[in-house]
Amino acid sequence: NMTQYNVSGDGINNDTIYYYRVRAYNDCGQSLSSNRVATDLPIWIKDALEEKDYDSVSYDAETNMVTFKRDVTLKDTMQIPGEDSTIINLGGNTVTAPAGSPAISAGEKNTELTINGTSSDGKKGSIVGSTGSDGNGVAAIDFGNAGVNSTITVSGSEIRGGDGVGSTEGTTTGNAGNGGVGIIAGSGSNVKVESNATVTGGNGGSTSNGTGGNGGAGISGGKVSVSQNGNVTGGNGGDSAKGTGGNGGTGV
Repeated sequence: NMTQYNVSGDGINNDTIYYYRVRAYNDCGQSLSSNRVATDLPIWIKDALEEKDYDSVSYDAETNMVTFKRDVTLKDTMQIPGEDSTIINLGGNTVTAPAGSPAISAGEKNTELTINGTSSDGKKGSIVGSTGSDGNGVAAIDFGNAGVNSTITVSGSEIRGGDGVGSTEGTTTGNAGNGGVGIIAGSGSNVKVESNATVTGGNGGSTSNGTGGNGGAGISGGKVSVSQNGNVTGGNGGDSAKGTGGNGGTGV
């Protein structure tokens, strides 16, 4: 009877994730393999988190699902692996993008991402974009370079682009920043917004004398479908006390 087994020796490298399956056997024969078990968080998750936040997520290697257990501000962008299906379960928590970068992006391979957000008590989770050094909001999710057959499915959660920064400068230099896009999708990508999910562009910044920032679009690019009370809206344009207010963003 064995409840644990130490794996060591040649071929086991540091900073490497290994996946294992377990089988039991006795005189009657051998069982089927267990679910896949990982030795650590995937690198693409660890790279996006501060070390102190490693315990804020759990990872199921069998389903490739990441579950957030509390609110988190990312250290870097989560680069979703291509040619695989990844699930992000927000569990009613808020994931905030790193300053000046999207919260989630993808490389050039086809990528399938599903985002579920609602907690057991009905609280809707969210992914929120950040603001760049130029004062403009940044997209929450950027799949602009993803493979043409990539898919993003947003269910029961809120995706919102970063807000533009306001300004109190003079009339010629006081233009406020524009809101970021909620989701940037590649031309062939599919974006599905369903089950009470909301995708919203960031709001434009306000200013005292210049032009208010424009609101960001909810979704830019891709093939968009909305069902089951999903909603896609643009961000609000920023106000200007003495100048011109910004325009509201488009939904798609």
